[in-house]
Amino acid sequence: MNEEAVILGILREMGLTDERIAAAGDILRESGLRGLASETVISHGDLYPLNVVSREGELIILDWEYIHLNSVYWDLYNLIDITSPSYRRNVVGRENRAAILGDYRSERESLGKRVSADFVRGYHYYCAVYSMWILLLIESDMKSRRFAEGALAEQRAETFQILQEMLDVLAEPEG
Repeated sequence: MNEEAVILGILREMGLTDERIAAAGDILRESGLRGLASETVISHGDLYPLNVVSREGELIILDWEYIHLNSVYWDLYNLIDITSPSYRRNVVGRENRAAILGDYRSERESLGKRVSADFVRGYHYYCAVYSMWILLLIESDMKSRRFAEGALAEQRAETFQILQEMLDVLAEPEG
């Protein structure tokens, strides 16, 4: 069975509507699972909350051993929406995600960096693809018993919630 069929089966099992499953399949077919074309930037590569600390009001980014060129969305995805069986965090939610992406966009523009008109929508698309990929990894981890079953179940639920939010946003008319 191919990866797309496995992912869509997971989504069906988790109760996603047929309409959203079809949309998810369209997204997978358009993008493929291995990457999405977008602006390439220097990426931390492992930017998640435990690699960010605050000291005396200054943010410090730790653990730069995975630095590389990647999509402009990769570090944002790691900070905002990637899930892990190793640590829990609250799902950011639609409003907070929109605020974070808006602030990021404004900051880039203030630095003279061009930001595409569809930057925020592009992030949602990117996040949808990678959330489906994470669900595929979770399925593999569950079969191999790589992590505690409860931790994987929580990660799966969090990732599914994020994916649902992405699909909801992407179902809205552009504008």
